[in-house]
Order: sequence, then C-alpha cells, then structure tokens
Amino acid sequence: MKPFVHVDLDNSHDHGGETDSEPKPPVVATMSAKVITYATVGLTTTTIIVSYILAVALGHEKAWLPMISDCAIHAPEKYIFRYGMLVSAALLATNVLIIHSSTKSSYSGAKATLTSGLAAAFGLGLLTAVNVQEFTPVHGTAAVVFFLCYEIFMMIISANAAADERISRSSLNVKRAAALVSFVALISIAGMCILLPCTIYCGPRYAAVDTE
Repeated sequence: MKPFVHVDLDNSHDHGGETDSEPKPPVVATMSAKVITYATVGLTTTTIIVSYILAVALGHEKAWLPMISDCAIHAPEKYIFRYGMLVSAALLATNVLIIHSSTKSSYSGAKATLTSGLAAAFGLGLLTAVNVQEFTPVHGTAAVVFFLCYEIFMMIISANAAADERISRSSLNVKRAAALVSFVALISIAGMCILLPCTIYCGPRYAAVDTE
C-alpha cells in the first residue's frame, strides 16, 4: 500500500482507541490545516507587499493607493506577483478541500461551500495568470468571481461556525472580519466598474505599457 500525507485537522496526533479493523496506510507526514491557512494568508500578503514596493521603487506606479493589479504589469514585480499568487490559489483550493472533508457531515451547505471555495481559488489563479494589461475583460471577470465566491464561502463558513461550540470566539471573529473585508472589496470593485469610465482600464493607460 502506498504511503500518503496525513492532514491533521485538529492538531492532535493521538490515534489511540481506534476500533476500525481496516488496515491503515502508513503515515509519512502530518500537516495541520491551520498551517495551510497561515501559509496562504502569509504568502498572499507578502506577495502583494513585495510587488507594491518594487512597483513604486522602480517608478512603475505611484505610492498612493495603486490598484493591486497595476503592480503586476511590469517586470520584475509581475513575475513575483504571478508566482506568489498562483501558489496562494493552489493553497486556497487545498484548504477548501480540507474544510469540506472535515465539515461536510456536520455543517449545512457543504456543497455550496465546496463549490464557492473552489470557484474563488480558480478566479484567483485566473486573474493572476492573465494580468489587467494583457486581457482586461478576463482579468476583471476573474477578479469578480474570486471576490464574490470567496464572500459566499466565508459567509457560509461563518454562519456554521457561529453554531459550532468547538470554534473559539476569537477564531469566529477573524472569520467575520475576513468576510467583511471581502465584501468591502467586492463592493469597491463593483462601484469602480459602474462609476469610472471604461477608458481608465481599457484605453490608452494600458495600451502604451511595455510588458517586456
């Protein structure tokens, strides 16, 4: 039987008292789901900060509130952005699968959680692979898919966690804060799409950008 990687959902390594007679495959590694979550958040944040610093330092963007997507147009920051965010998208998908596996029997809306979470990961990966200058409609649509689906994912998780006695209040507050931030980002993107002229994103601004 081939060895596999065991994901420890509750940080407990004690498997004593198991009565299942079915033989278990050998465990070659143990990984906490919390570690994957921290890795996803840490890598995403670090990638955005490094890309922003490089874009501003090299004169590619102004220091005051540039769009995150604008920090992924020029070299060399676009390479860092793509690598970091694509890995983050993969980690997000992994975390979604772990959450679904551990809560599908006890949380309501398990299929909706899985679908929205994987769709969010796909949107994040797609908006990273296709930057805003290369193909604006695809990049923008992927961004909306990411924020919208991640908001749905976080709302379902937070609603179920509120009734779960195993979830600490501090953890629940973090989930609620993440859902709020995602909601604000979604509303901001929708507002800019409605209020700002399309030429800001689809016109000369990006037409003259040298991506080499």
